[in-house]
Amino acid sequence: MVQAELREYAIGALAGLGTSALPDLVDLFEDDTNSVLIRAAAAKGLGHVGLSTGDLSAVEPLLHYLVEALQHIQNSVDIEFPVLSEVGWAVGQ
Repeated sequence: MVQAELREYAIGALAGLGTSALPDLVDLFEDDTNSVLIRAAAAKGLGHVGLSTGDLSAVEPLLHYLVEALQHIQNSVDIEFPVLSEVGWAVGQ
């Protein structure tokens, strides 16, 4: 198994901790130095926490991302497709 895949699985497990994982998931999601796949996994984790707990604070960083990203998209190169897909799913939940 590739190290990046292990990180994604670890983020999924972290999300299983519920609201106590929110600070770490938000940090992983908002850190632009993380890979797109790590940030997408963190977005997915935030969505799972929000869905399973009803805690709307899980969705706030995702909504902020959407607002910022949509303002700066000029062409397809500007889109982080894995992150945007997971954010869209998470907010839709």
